Amino acid sequence: TESLVHMGQAHAALGDLEEAKCLFKQAYPVAREAKWFLVIISTLISFIEVINGPSPETKLAVILSVLAHPGITPNMRERCERIRRELRPALTSEQIEAAQQRAEATQVETWADEIIL
Repeated sequence: TESLVHMGQAHAALGDLEEAKCLFKQAYPVAREAKWFLVIISTLISFIEVINGPSPETKLAVILSVLAHPGITPNMRERCERIRRELRPALTSEQIEAAQQRAEATQVETWADEIIL
């Protein structure tokens, strides 16, 4: 499963976003069933990086939710911080506040279900 995520990241780096999304969608249900939380988060972050939707506000909410989780790795934290920096200029202070509220109210697994499945 982790191999699928890594292959998806490689395809994304090469610009093959459709194949990357397919690989992430294959990896996620297996990770979810096995309750491999770090693979779930890795898949979610990778998926957020390559999809056009959802809105920047929703993407920020997802990233803030991941950042609030105590079990993320330093690499995951760094990736989320980068995504947050990229998203913030496109959002108003009201949207950032709304994203924060949504992040606090929604668990990472719920975001993954909503966005990847």
